[in-house]
Amino acid sequence: MKKLSSILLFLILCTSISFIHSLDIKSQNVTRFTFVQDKMESIQFLYNSTSVTLTPESCSPDCIFEFKNYVKLWDAQTFIYKYTSAGKVLTKSSPFDKFGYIESLAPPKTSGSNQTFTAYFLQINPTLVKSFSAMINGQSYENEDLNLALVNAGDYTKYSITFPPGTGKIDITYDKKTMSINFAAPTIASHTMDADGKFSVVGDNFFNNASVIAITVDGKALVDVNGAIVSADFQKLVFSYPTNTTSSHKIEVTVDGIKSAAPYDLVIKPIVTGISSVPNKGGKVTVTGKYLNAVKEDGTPSVVKVTVGTTECAKPVNPQEGVFTHLVCDMPAGNDDNLDVFVEIDSIKSDAATVKFSYGFPTISSIKQIGNLFVVTGSCLGEVSTSEVIVNGAAGIKSSAISNDETQLNVTLPASTVNGKLQVKISATKTSIASIFKITPIIKSISKAATRGSTIVIVGEFLDPTKASLKDKDNQGFNCTGFTQTANATKGTSVSCYAPPGVGANHTVILSIDGMTAPGVFSYIPPKIDTVEQDFGYGIIKGSNFGRGVSDVKITFFNTQVVPATVDDQDYIKFHIPETANPGSISISVGSQPSNILNFPLKTVISGHDPISTAGGNLAIRGNFFNATGVTTIKVGEIECTEPTVSDDRTLLSCNLPAGSGKNSNIVVSNQGVEVSNPNQILFSYAPPSINSVSEINKDGGVLTIDGYSFNNPLSVSVGQFICENPAVENYNRITCNLAKITDEYENDTEYDLVVGVNGSSASSKVTVKGVPSDKDNRIRWLVPAIVIPCFFGLVTIVLVTLFLVKRHKNKQGGKK
Repeated sequence: MKKLSSILLFLILCTSISFIHSLDIKSQNVTRFTFVQDKMESIQFLYNSTSVTLTPESCSPDCIFEFKNYVKLWDAQTFIYKYTSAGKVLTKSSPFDKFGYIESLAPPKTSGSNQTFTAYFLQINPTLVKSFSAMINGQSYENEDLNLALVNAGDYTKYSITFPPGTGKIDITYDKKTMSINFAAPTIASHTMDADGKFSVVGDNFFNNASVIAITVDGKALVDVNGAIVSADFQKLVFSYPTNTTSSHKIEVTVDGIKSAAPYDLVIKPIVTGISSVPNKGGKVTVTGKYLNAVKEDGTPSVVKVTVGTTECAKPVNPQEGVFTHLVCDMPAGNDDNLDVFVEIDSIKSDAATVKFSYGFPTISSIKQIGNLFVVTGSCLGEVSTSEVIVNGAAGIKSSAISNDETQLNVTLPASTVNGKLQVKISATKTSIASIFKITPIIKSISKAATRGSTIVIVGEFLDPTKASLKDKDNQGFNCTGFTQTANATKGTSVSCYAPPGVGANHTVILSIDGMTAPGVFSYIPPKIDTVEQDFGYGIIKGSNFGRGVSDVKITFFNTQVVPATVDDQDYIKFHIPETANPGSISISVGSQPSNILNFPLKTVISGHDPISTAGGNLAIRGNFFNATGVTTIKVGEIECTEPTVSDDRTLLSCNLPAGSGKNSNIVVSNQGVEVSNPNQILFSYAPPSINSVSEINKDGGVLTIDGYSFNNPLSVSVGQFICENPAVENYNRITCNLAKITDEYENDTEYDLVVGVNGSSASSKVTVKGVPSDKDNRIRWLVPAIVIPCFFGLVTIVLVTLFLVKRHKNKQGGKK
């Protein structure tokens, strides 16, 4: 049957294919169409593979056709219609175009949503939908992006679609038609307030970008009332709105131009966080909380009602003008406990009571520290005989004094107390709410530290090493580290830490324990001199706490400021002693702290002497601090060195030493009869002899002359193993002696060691002694010239004669020519 119908429709189409064109539709009402052709008699199309001929409902004059019975599986692509024109019945074929119709499409959520909708004539075939797209916030989405699909494969009128997150208007294009819808309007369901006064509204269809969100409060933009959006999400908005009064406001939210359907009533209720107590006779109580305004924002009085249990607390007022965190009212006499507390302002009542009131219940309003005495102010603080102070849950501490009106309590806390919570207990059933307090540490003393750095001890009260630090107010580099409880000390009374290297006194330091600070004064140990020694021209100071280096130390010696040359390991100082110094007091200052004073018995010392020959002359004795005044005597061995003089820098003592010889003689210098120190046992020696040249001599012996330097008696000269007799000195630079004939196995020139000895000193050199020829050698010496000379003259005569004859012969040859 289906095959026959298809063939039939195909033949119809083929007979009229030349007439195919778009059919003009005058109007469409869902599934009902009005066509512009007159006298439209029928429309023929395929439905579910079956040929259907549809006749009009009416023609007056335009013809109306109803397709509602053919939409569920509609996928027709073309249809053929008959109409009468000029009395003739004609047929035309038209493509199925622009018939698509979306009946309902609900606004999607701004967070994105999947939803279903009803539409007609969109399906091309069971798996293919006509073109469909949506423009959202400037981005185009095709039907594949939107997951457009049939809900049920057997129903072409129900579709599902998934919209991405977005805001504002959505422009939809389908089957060559356009339509627009909006994202859903924002709604507010509830609100809350936090302790910082920020409001959170919970609802739907907000957005996660605050830039597209606007909030109005009583018709005014949030920014115009000094508010601001703190955070934004699809279901929650957090914003600040500066107000401190109980009040009611109209809130509207607009997201990308789409406003919430109706204003939301934002009611700010009074918040009660606490209430003081009064004795049974009644009195003034203080209610604490937020939005407790006795006047409105416009300055007119508010209607305030404070209810405690069933009793009204009369005449509620703000004790401080403009501050709406406290209300004070008159509570009548009573003896009940655990009564609910409500505050109602301008008919707006606080939420379910969480704060209870009891007569005679202690409350704490403040805690003030005066040393180790703590003054607690509040109400119903009881009597000295019964009231106790509980700190951090420990056993109660008896108060030392309570005022007659029970508003002030004094208590001395033990030194081991740390920051935490304090309560006042007046009976087994009545203990105040815990009040947070912090303790300022007390410093009684701080021990001194070695300048190389050392452990110091801080003595006081409320000293908790676990959260302590000690810093210098004026020195950022100072930081005492490694805090511990001092051994064998009562807890809280002493802590120890390691102070870094430093110098100076009366540093202002700040002790901090858990954020609470106390000033103190800290000093390093002043320098102490143990010994002062002299090392020729340098002074050596040994002791302790000499600081970190040369820049920390000042030396005062002989009323003169001296700069140290080196400071080593905090206990050793070396300095150059001024040339003009004399024995006197010496002290040092490290970081402006003076040391003890010692006497420095400055001594004249001998450190050496310049060389001098045996001829004597000016002897230069070197040392330090020679005294130019008084009588100075100098002896070298047993010889007196005369006419002593001292150089300006007092490092050179000169005198005239007679000629002499020898070595390792004692040098004794005395001034005013006091012998000068010679710590290194410097001894005097004349310059040793030296040999410059030696006269020639042969083995027959004779006088040997030696020129050199620093010769004197007693004197000895040897040539090899031979002694040169009777040595004599001439002008300390020449020696003559008699060398006997040398008889040894050597006849030729021979080199010998020459040694000159002068009173324990000696000089050595080499001397060549010429050999003496034997008699045989003399005969040969005369025979050689007797033979050679005549031969030479004979040879010369022969040469001359030969030359003469040759010349004569040449002359004769020339004459013949």
